[in-house]
Amino acid sequence: MDAKRRVAKLLDKKRNIEKEIDKIQSECNHSNKVIKQGQIRNSFETRWTCEDCDYILGFPTEFELNKYFRKKA
Repeated sequence: MDAKRRVAKLLDKKRNIEKEIDKIQSECNHSNKVIKQGQIRNSFETRWTCEDCDYILGFPTEFELNKYFRKKA
């Protein structure tokens, strides 16, 4: 099998997996939200994430960040 065909097959699998993840996340009620740090390109961002499905819910306020980091220390 040539490289182009293998890449196309992998991209198709990737699309199917992304669709399945989207379906799971859309059906989740996001009741367990936590603050997590995640890598975006070359830096890290702190954000609210659903603990059950890893859906990004938004960004914490400065107050929430201070509370989170104080609890970690």
